[in-house]
Amino acid sequence: MIQNAYLDEIWGIIIVSIIVSLIMCIALYCAGYYGGSVLLDKLSKKSNKCKNGIEFSQKIIERHGIISITVARLIPFSRTYISLVAGSLKCNFYSYIIGSSLGISVWNIIAIKLGITIFDNMSFLKDISTNYKILILIFVNVSIIVLLVRKYIIKKR
Repeated sequence: MIQNAYLDEIWGIIIVSIIVSLIMCIALYCAGYYGGSVLLDKLSKKSNKCKNGIEFSQKIIERHGIISITVARLIPFSRTYISLVAGSLKCNFYSYIIGSSLGISVWNIIAIKLGITIFDNMSFLKDISTNYKILILIFVNVSIIVLLVRKYIIKKR
């Protein structure tokens, strides 16, 4: 009985998270639809990463249509831009909502389930982090150094 209540609670959280995400997607779609090019130009001028993300989103939507919106919902940084771009390209609203709903549902279910799994195994993770603290620190530091060197080499080219 307790297990069923726990599952009902989790699914309630998932459903609410999907609804809230869809409301935000609709708001961003409308912002793109009515203020599209002006808004995207301002974002593009802020940084090259924004500009690249927006241009990439436009190309993908134009090539692959609504499937690209579903897939973009699974990619962290494109999740926001895709709504603005879809609105500015005046994508079919209903297709946009269907594509967004699918992608948002998959993303939210995975994120919430992952969070629950991590929380349920917190003592195990604490044991690992305590026992292997030095190895974890070495790994993190080496990873940061490799990324910085890679970035430096790319800038030199």
